[in-house]
Amino acid sequence: MSILLFSHVGAVAESIFIAIIFILLYIQNRENYLRNWMIAWILAFIGLCCFGGLALSQSFLTLYMICLSVSNWFLLRAAYQFFGIVMPRLWKNLTLITVVWLITCVLLGLSDLFSAIPWSIFVGIAVMYNGFMFLRYGDRNISVRIVVGCSYILWGIHAMDFSYLYMHPWFAPVGFLIGNILALGGAVGTLYYYFEKKNRELLRIEQELKYLSFHDALTGLFNRNYFEQEIKRRENEKRTEKTNCLPTGIIICDVDGLKLVNDTLGHERGDLLLIETARIIQSVFPKRGLVARIGGDEFAILLEDNEEGLKHAYQDIYQALCLYNANHPELPLSISVGYAVDRFPPDLDQTFREADSNMYKEKLRQSQRGRASIVEALMLALDKKDFAHSSIDHL
Repeated sequence: MSILLFSHVGAVAESIFIAIIFILLYIQNRENYLRNWMIAWILAFIGLCCFGGLALSQSFLTLYMICLSVSNWFLLRAAYQFFGIVMPRLWKNLTLITVVWLITCVLLGLSDLFSAIPWSIFVGIAVMYNGFMFLRYGDRNISVRIVVGCSYILWGIHAMDFSYLYMHPWFAPVGFLIGNILALGGAVGTLYYYFEKKNRELLRIEQELKYLSFHDALTGLFNRNYFEQEIKRRENEKRTEKTNCLPTGIIICDVDGLKLVNDTLGHERGDLLLIETARIIQSVFPKRGLVARIGGDEFAILLEDNEEGLKHAYQDIYQALCLYNANHPELPLSISVGYAVDRFPPDLDQTFREADSNMYKEKLRQSQRGRASIVEALMLALDKKDFAHSSIDHL
């Protein structure tokens, strides 16, 4: 008798403690599945309190089974929401049928065993399926899902023998103790899984924010912020070491006529040109140099090389550009390129300004020729667009 009392008091304390945890989590995060877990454990607490009144009236047993039936429906609903799956209406119908069956048995005065058999089958299947969902849909990198899934499955199996064994004197204390342990394992495991998943989500968000803080969203290249930090870092290294330092070169690339393309064909086509420009530059510097998008239509390459190496890189960019234009004559891509090499003592900010100035000189030299080819390509593109629209209107 003392074991039964200890098990029952432990189960009541466990259910209210876990319910309080889910209440606090729901107040903080307002997630639907947290609300359903909260309701499930509150109902479990109420049901266990009703079970304590079994000595006064057998009706308390029916209240206990009704609370546990609805509690398990909320447990299942929380699991479906937690894993982002639509819950079939079948579970709601089975819960309603079970509750109606229990009430009908009380009204008709049927035996407790007769009313408990369908109830124990429903509760057992519902709890086992809850565990199955953790095993099937849970994150495989979170190993506690196995503990959670197995605890719920064993708890469900244990619930199915309730209707057959609860009247035996030896079963009540042992059965309650076993059920208490399995329920505790499932609940604590669920909480641990929840916190682990949240920690992983926060870590992923932190990594994404860190990536976005140093990368350009459109092209995936490093952004101006990272480029400027890298310039400062390398400059400090050169001033510290003073010897055995390779010269650092900076290449600036600017897409010609991008505003014209945006105004004529739309920003989507302009974005496509920027993506292609990034791809071309990256193809020239696959394993060396730091490539960054530092402005709307400007790209920069930071690499350790002398002036001769930068000249070859400059030529490689134009060769890659010619190859692209040969394959895409409908809208040729024009890029102005300028470069510069640092001096001693190192001043990469000055090197950057010099490269940028050389790029603008190059842009002025080829502006008329490049602009003419872009305008010609845009005229052809607009003619095709107008022809397509007129053909549709004609149809």
